Amino acid sequence: MLTARSTWPPWHHKYDRDFAAAGFEPRVVQRGTSPQNLLALVAAGMGVTRLPLSSRSLRDGGVVFVPLRDESIAIALVTNPAATHPALATLRELLRSLTPEVVLG
Repeated sequence: MLTARSTWPPWHHKYDRDFAAAGFEPRVVQRGTSPQNLLALVAAGMGVTRLPLSSRSLRDGGVVFVPLRDESIAIALVTNPAATHPALATLRELLRSLTPEVVLG
């Protein structure tokens, strides 16, 4: 189960590449409208889905989250160069702590 391809084309393109590289072609029988909807469908026994680990906080039962080997994500922070909000420095540090290869301007 996945969301509609139009919801986030880059995500779906990445998944297409990942699935093809693994020699797997998913048989999508139902599309969800949101991560919460997808998790509810999984909890109801309708299939499996692929979501970021942060989705774990959206559901406390009925599903099991299994990390994928060698899975990574690129993080980009785009800000106005004139931005001076005090939380910006904290956000930059948080992003740096999440991944070893963060490039921040």
